[in-house]
Amino acid sequence: MYDSYGDYIEGKSNYTYLSTGDQTVQLDFDGIAIRQNEINGTYNLRYLYLYDDDWNQLDYIYDAYTTSYYNYTEFEEPRPDAYEPDDDYSLANYISVDGTKQTHNVHIPGDHDWLKFNATSDESYTIETSDLGDESDTYLYLYATDGTTEIDHDDDGGTGLASKIVWDCSISGTYYVMIRHCSSSAFGLETKYNISVTVNEAPTITFVPPTPANNSEVTVDYVFVKVTLNENGNTAILNWNGVNETMFGAEMNFYLNKTGLSNGNYTFKVYASDTSNNWNVSETRTVRVTLPDDTVTRDLPDSASAGATVTVNLTVDVESGATFYAIDETVPTGWTVTSATSGGDYTAEAGHVKWVVTSGAADTVYSYTVLVPADASGTYTFDGIYMFEGMTAEATILGDVNVTVAVPVLTTIIVDPAVLSIDVGGTQIFTTTTLDQYGDAISTTVTWDSSNTAVGTIDANTGVFTAVAAGTTTVIATSGSVNGTAAVAVSEANMTVSATPETINVSEATDITINVTDASTGAAIDDASVTLEFGRSVIASGTTVGGEYTAAGVNVTETGTINVSVTASGYNAGSATVTVGEETLIDHYDADNSGDISKDEAITAIADYFDDKITKDEALEVITAYFG
Repeated sequence: MYDSYGDYIEGKSNYTYLSTGDQTVQLDFDGIAIRQNEINGTYNLRYLYLYDDDWNQLDYIYDAYTTSYYNYTEFEEPRPDAYEPDDDYSLANYISVDGTKQTHNVHIPGDHDWLKFNATSDESYTIETSDLGDESDTYLYLYATDGTTEIDHDDDGGTGLASKIVWDCSISGTYYVMIRHCSSSAFGLETKYNISVTVNEAPTITFVPPTPANNSEVTVDYVFVKVTLNENGNTAILNWNGVNETMFGAEMNFYLNKTGLSNGNYTFKVYASDTSNNWNVSETRTVRVTLPDDTVTRDLPDSASAGATVTVNLTVDVESGATFYAIDETVPTGWTVTSATSGGDYTAEAGHVKWVVTSGAADTVYSYTVLVPADASGTYTFDGIYMFEGMTAEATILGDVNVTVAVPVLTTIIVDPAVLSIDVGGTQIFTTTTLDQYGDAISTTVTWDSSNTAVGTIDANTGVFTAVAAGTTTVIATSGSVNGTAAVAVSEANMTVSATPETINVSEATDITINVTDASTGAAIDDASVTLEFGRSVIASGTTVGGEYTAAGVNVTETGTINVSVTASGYNAGSATVTVGEETLIDHYDADNSGDISKDEAITAIADYFDDKITKDEALEVITAYFG
């Protein structure tokens, strides 16, 4: 597309599947490209090209504007927002705190919008942009009362590309806000945004049941404090008799159970903050704990595993001289009592364990076991009542009331072996023991890895480790975010080198065979480099095939030692020796190298004597060796 001056604006392409007859192909050009050209007049489609599906040009036409519909004749300038001019802090308009949002836009490139608001000391404020247009991307600044000292700034702290500043005012006064677009060239109606200034109110804290009412009395040794907030909170702190303790919970609900209380008065209140760190404090309450003389106290574990059994102890303390009592313990719904001591009745009423003593009441401890459902998860509450002789009303069993059951999750991976020393080329199968948070076995799949694959690799699925080169590496077994490790040291393996024969004669050409095997497994080592040296000279060299190398026709003209040295990848160097000595008379006539003189070999010596090749004494020495 070209403007009325013949200047190129932009090009577009599209495709269609052709059939016979006239065809229509729609080309969509961007109006913003025409607008940014800032030239009034008629825009023409100048060049039109036709290609096949392999992008081979089939045809083209020049001056194709007569077939198009691109006539743009006038463009309206963007309109300033209702608060212009506001390009300087001296022109800033007031914005009401907690009032209606103001709508602004960037009507020309580089437009800056200034606002001002009155702030009060010790208040927290949020200044933020919102409801951004399609082409809006705000950058927000907060300035002090002089309009020039920057306090804070933000780009994308709000939603999406919106900006947000949370600020605590320390000195009352009029403060300034400036908003600009992140791009100095952006402008137009789609750069609109809303701006607001709000006070961050502290959260409202409300006590809810089972929190005791103010000035109430409880006959148990615990007080459960629970509060709700009117907005999402960050932190809640229980002040109990002047001591602060962090409460459990999140969002709008927080709680803490004070247990093991003795008789007396207790005061408490709750401090809480919201997500903007605005703090508030609740009313102060007083509660009186009055425990009966005769008590039953429950002892529970803090946590339990789903599908496991829990042992519960009830301690009976008789102080008043009462002679009889009754206990009715209640377990969480769905839990099953499996046994009870001292005649406890757990069959008459499901979910209950009962003891009745009609005479001779004395201090004792009862126990029972309860099965946790396999699908249990969360916090469960035990309940129960008791009544001793002389009491006018039932009392609640004291002590622990809650047990937390967490779904078993993987927490520990133990790798076996934990430490491994292995030779290059060796393999080792690693295994794991996987445990949950209770130390019980849990089934899971692990993925294996080696921290240094140049030293050793491991199959990600099977855990088979292969030693590659000398060094150290860590084997890692991973499942989710949990991992276990093993330390591995890889060393060069040892080899065994032997030479056959171990002794040869001077000036006698002899084949020497070198055998090279793994010292641990006895396996033949291929491609080992073998060198035979006599003195300082190399007399033969080569590589093993099937663990063997033969130096053919080794002929040394003086006595001494042939040193054999062997190297192989992944192995420590090995060596052997071959002795070179003078040939003895017996060695000379022992033609078959059997170590003994045969009859034929003795006859050969006699013949050599008659041929004057050896002396009479030498012939007798050979004959003597034959006979004996």
